[in-house]
Amino acid sequence: MGIYVPARNTVFLACALSYAEMIEAHAIVVGASCIALGARPSRYKDCHPEFYGAFQNLARQAVELRHEVEIYCPLMYLNKKETVAYGLSENLDYGLTWTCYTDGENHCGKCSACEMRLYAFHSLGVKDPVPYEHGFEHWVENYQQHWQTVAKW
Repeated sequence: MGIYVPARNTVFLACALSYAEMIEAHAIVVGASCIALGARPSRYKDCHPEFYGAFQNLARQAVELRHEVEIYCPLMYLNKKETVAYGLSENLDYGLTWTCYTDGENHCGKCSACEMRLYAFHSLGVKDPVPYEHGFEHWVENYQQHWQTVAKW
């Protein structure tokens, strides 16, 4: 199930920029990545470094900044598996995170965001702590054959 949210990161950044100006923050840190699968670039333009450079320029023009607000994207060149591994190494509580494109009490397990997350945890040998419709194991079994046919993520 593919879901596309047009200019999603633009909306998030605009809100972050407004808030940063209000609280006089010096930085906005974004968890975006330009890597979709393996080393394949993301098809979403607002996930690429050029977009964030352009938004940095826009920020200088959009608000009356009391000081420079820098936009940082520390995960820009990590794929989902590398991102999850990094979070685990930093003791991030993934049970407090939400990746799914749908709303509800549980992750759907079917959208592309869930599929990449499921693969990342599975390939690291770690059970994802968030609840999924039908459970984590169900989706791992469901995608197992598909993952074997896709280039290494």
